[in-house]
Amino acid sequence: MDSENNYTQDSPSFRDRLKSDRFIYFDGGMGTLLHSRGLPAGMSPEIWGITRPDVLVKAHREYIEAGADIIKTNTFGGNGFRCPSSPPRSAMSAAPPKAAEEGYTQRST
Repeated sequence: MDSENNYTQDSPSFRDRLKSDRFIYFDGGMGTLLHSRGLPAGMSPEIWGITRPDVLVKAHREYIEAGADIIKTNTFGGNGFRCPSSPPRSAMSAAPPKAAEEGYTQRST
């Protein structure tokens, strides 16, 4: 992994990155990846990610190690309409960013 993917507070802002000539790579399809790693059909990826943070952290870490500049949290369908009997909102909002941060921290440098 090159040093351009190791961001610090001194790294260019997102807007500066957009203005540059360098491509910016996002992570891949999280839902598809989670299904390949055991997410049961019909279960919310957001709820499953809370119960299996190890899988979520590993997925984020692997996207980063593959060269993703930006990783998105696993929150696409994490709302009251899709997950009416879900864990408390605090868990739904805190767990996905924590998994993304841990994936970044655990990456190979």
